[in-house]
Amino acid sequence: MNGRPAEALAHAVAGLLADPAAREACGAAGRRRVLSRFSWSQAAAATYCEVLDAEPAATGAG
Repeated sequence: MNGRPAEALAHAVAGLLADPAAREACGAAGRRRVLSRFSWSQAAAATYCEVLDAEPAATGAG
């Protein structure tokens, strides 16, 4: 999409509208990508790593 991004995007969308098989393949690939990157297990793993790397919070007790 270098140079004329709006025209390139319009061309890509028109291609998908004209090709049901490509549309379905693109949708399936998008779903796989979302499920692999944004699943509950991925979120839990990221949170777990973040908690382990976090600095201990000050309690204010003194």
